[in-house]
Amino acid sequence: MAVKSDAWTVIGPDGKSLTFDTVQPFTQVTILEAATKANGTYRLSTGERLGRAGPQVLVDGVWTPFAPGRDIPAGAQTRQSQTATVADVYVTRGAPTKAPVEATLGALALKPVTHPNDVYLDTGFEFRVLLNGKPVANQTVEVWREGGAYEEP
Repeated sequence: MAVKSDAWTVIGPDGKSLTFDTVQPFTQVTILEAATKANGTYRLSTGERLGRAGPQVLVDGVWTPFAPGRDIPAGAQTRQSQTATVADVYVTRGAPTKAPVEATLGALALKPVTHPNDVYLDTGFEFRVLLNGKPVANQTVEVWREGGAYEEP
């Protein structure tokens, strides 16, 4: 399924927002092209994509989505929830730069402390969890690699 976004963006090595040269959606893939003329790091992003929104109800200490059309039990603790997705790719030409890494896209952000060029399998990837630019304390974050095709047995 092709990724769709109204907020495609490129952040250049100086931190300024640019546009993709080409955004071509197809049925199963979206083709993006961006010139990388200047040296430094580029951040290629979907921008923030807001998804499903709806109520959650606290059941036995666990927040669970509540199906539309069902009655929420009287006295139940509820909250509104909405998914937000930002998918980023970092590409560096020459020496890395920090400005694209520091730029904030969207309300909820996993802001890298470790430059993406410095992430290796045997080292950590440090990042901060931010909401509207402010640190969010005591959050559990699970990160995994897609597919694991290059994992050693």
